[in-house]
Amino acid sequence: MELVLRLLLRLRPASLKEKPIVQQVLLLWKGMLMVKQIRSADYPSLAEALKNLPESVLKGEERLRLELAPGIYREKLFLTVPKLEIAGTGDDPSDCIIRYDDGALGKDKDGEALGTFRTPTLYAESDTLLLENLTIENSAGPGRVAGQAVALALNCREATIQNCCLKGDQDTLFLAPLPPSAVLDGGFRGTEKWRRRSSCRSHFIKTSVEGGVDFIFGGGEALFEDCLLRSLRPSDIAERKRGESLGYITAASTPEDQERGLIFYRCRLISDCPPASVYLGRPWRDHAKTVWIACEMGDHIRPEGWHDWHKEEARRKSFYAEYKSLGPGACPEARVSWSRPLDAAAAEKILKGFRQAAERAAENG
Repeated sequence: MELVLRLLLRLRPASLKEKPIVQQVLLLWKGMLMVKQIRSADYPSLAEALKNLPESVLKGEERLRLELAPGIYREKLFLTVPKLEIAGTGDDPSDCIIRYDDGALGKDKDGEALGTFRTPTLYAESDTLLLENLTIENSAGPGRVAGQAVALALNCREATIQNCCLKGDQDTLFLAPLPPSAVLDGGFRGTEKWRRRSSCRSHFIKTSVEGGVDFIFGGGEALFEDCLLRSLRPSDIAERKRGESLGYITAASTPEDQERGLIFYRCRLISDCPPASVYLGRPWRDHAKTVWIACEMGDHIRPEGWHDWHKEEARRKSFYAEYKSLGPGACPEARVSWSRPLDAAAAEKILKGFRQAAERAAENG
């Protein structure tokens, strides 16, 4: 059974901070179509509207689908609906934007820094999640000014992100689980509200992700298929030293006992950064696993490919590998000695393993 909410928004002009007002909610529930007029004073945001869901949805007995009208939804969402779908109804992802601007260096009401994990524009803790035809953005600004600023944080057993755009700068996309412990005191501040602490699997299809530093990070298992990865040119590039690194695409923290980490398949890596200025990744934790298969890499990718984050153990324990990389950024002969080339059989095994695990999970509900 499915509950469908179609949220039709009238947006105030940009001078009023583009705050959305819910006008009407159409409920299609158990075969019955109901129309309910809602005063904006009662439900000033999507988050408020979602507080009035049936118990059957909150318990995971029914799947909830949100269909969002084109517009800018300026708000933070902390979603724990067990079976959830959110879809934009515009012509493309840019027509429906969920946006907020919290950065890690910002302060809470007590004057304490927010930290990374209190910044997500959208945090999803669902059993199964589908996001499609949306832009999810953290507009806090460059990491050097705002600190880490997460657009999307996924803490879901199974998630599918299709035809979406994820925008930020530092730490745009987080994939749970967290590492066992934080390096710094308070490093995981905000995650005490998280209920899920187990492994997560995500499939990104024809989705763009943009950022500057570590903009895809975490311990989750994820397949990025036919995706676009855009490394942003730093606004202070004129002040940087010649040859200085301008970014890192990934920062995996794969659990030691997890078979797969981040997998990129037939993706395009683009940027207007200077040549040889961006790394494919670095290990947030020592057992990081990141694999690139048949990806087209622009000339912004550094020939050595990977950085060890000054972690000698990570050189031995991490798994960084490539198969059939294409484009000017593909330099297999120049990659660091502790990364690995893959053959066709190994690449196929990784892809097949992810797909079979996802199929088994779907069969088991």
